[in-house]
Amino acid sequence: MNVINGSLYVTFVFTCLLYIQLCVVMSEITDSHTHTYDDKDLGFHDKLHAIKEGNPPHFYIIGAQKCATSSLYDLFVSKHPNICKSSAKEVHYFDHPNEWERGSQYYSAYFKRDKQCEQKSSSTSNITDNTKLLNYIDATPNYFTNPLVPARLYRSFTKSDRNKKKFILILREPVSREYSWYNHRARFCITQMHNYIKSCLLYTSPSPRD
Repeated sequence: MNVINGSLYVTFVFTCLLYIQLCVVMSEITDSHTHTYDDKDLGFHDKLHAIKEGNPPHFYIIGAQKCATSSLYDLFVSKHPNICKSSAKEVHYFDHPNEWERGSQYYSAYFKRDKQCEQKSSSTSNITDNTKLLNYIDATPNYFTNPLVPARLYRSFTKSDRNKKKFILILREPVSREYSWYNHRARFCITQMHNYIKSCLLYTSPSPRD
């Protein structure tokens, strides 16, 4: 009976945490729909942020966190003949202020031509020049919860490029997702604390005698 009560209590706590998180996300989404962002709000400068060259991704896995986005990304880049991996799975260009300030050339550098991917594509295609068939993925789950991301994406590409973009959003049973997110953060905190204690012990340990 105590086990049942404990399980119900844990479920109740995580449901409350999820409700609070959803309220925050919904308020941000509502604000993004009711507020018109100008270039100053977005931190957008045409010469710096307009993406007009390189191999920008056609596919975006925008979330949500702890909903198998990494598994889907790995499946795409390993199994699909015309999808190439970026130099980092989570680029965080459109949502992170430091990354955004680096500009479009910095972003494009994540999607350089991948010879291994080209070989994979050529082995399954009869087309001589198959580089035009190659697509890249930006899999950054934080894009889903940042209200600036949609407007920044829209302003960064030309109309013809916008029509080619595909956005993938994965959702999950909310209590399981919240529990998985809790474990993720707990592991991170434990690792950080372990490294901190280790560094303190190394700093305070007596030096060996000559």
